[in-house]
Amino acid sequence: MKKVLLLLFCITSIVYGQKQIPGHDTLSAQLIESQKYAQGQDSLNKMLEQRILEYKMKEDYYSAALGDQATRFSLIVGVIFTLIGAFVVLVFTYENRKLGKRIRLFETEFKELKNEANRLQADISYSEANIYALIARYHSNNSEHILAMDYSIRSAKYWVIVGPTLDLALVDENNSRIIEHLNYASKSLSKLLAIPAYKDSLKDFKEVMYRNLDKVATSDSEKVKTEAAKVRVAIATSLE
Repeated sequence: MKKVLLLLFCITSIVYGQKQIPGHDTLSAQLIESQKYAQGQDSLNKMLEQRILEYKMKEDYYSAALGDQATRFSLIVGVIFTLIGAFVVLVFTYENRKLGKRIRLFETEFKELKNEANRLQADISYSEANIYALIARYHSNNSEHILAMDYSIRSAKYWVIVGPTLDLALVDENNSRIIEHLNYASKSLSKLLAIPAYKDSLKDFKEVMYRNLDKVATSDSEKVKTEAAKVRVAIATSLE
């Protein structure tokens, strides 16, 4: 009986052991699959990390390249603006110098024209002074004393105008000439006073004579100014 029970136990152990093997194999297989999956995930993670590292390197590279390009662009723009500024300064300086030369040339030409105009005016005044002196003598010879007086004062006025254009050595001579014509006007006035109706003629010429005497009084010579004042007072006294 004991032998039968032992045999049954052995058979049951064998059968039971055989039934447990498939379960054990499935667990092992799952474990192996899990390991493979874990290994695959590790490989994937490493690959992703590698890709991320590559992308980050590329990003750093492009960022550096972009920064470098921006720096170059800023430098180029700065150089361009500097060149433009330098060009503008050079052009302005050139035009300013050119304008300065034109202004100096214009000033020189203007001075020359002014000197020429003064010379021509002096020549005209010189001619008028001589002509009026001759006319005064002519009217004096014809006893036209009011006209002789008027043209004598006119001649004196134009000799005053000529004065500043003369050499210093000729100034005294010119002043003597002016005084001579003023004295001639005074003599003509004295002759005019002998004519009964002299006041009417003198009134007609009074304002013109006063204006010309005012011009004579602008002379630098005190003697000329004194003589001009004497003639003016004589005219005013004669009309009282």
